[in-house]
Amino acid sequence: MSDYSLELIEKKIKNILINELNRASLLYRLHSRIKEPSSIKEKVVRKDYKKSGKLMQDLIGFRITTYFFDDLHIVIELCEKLFDKLEKL
Repeated sequence: MSDYSLELIEKKIKNILINELNRASLLYRLHSRIKEPSSIKEKVVRKDYKKSGKLMQDLIGFRITTYFFDDLHIVIELCEKLFDKLEKL
């Protein structure tokens, strides 16, 4: 998968989150990152993914920071509604 594809995926997910968080009238900060190719290669070697058959789970990461503790459950419910939760294999 190219860096460009990961950027498109990150942007799409970010837009979904921003739209829904704004619709819920929450005060928040949203941060995201795409794992660098060199970091991906290093982790594949270090964790020996080829031999173990495991999959890397964190190519793109998001962090939502709420200003009020009470908003945390709203963000959790919102994310559970928007995205499928996959159990660890």
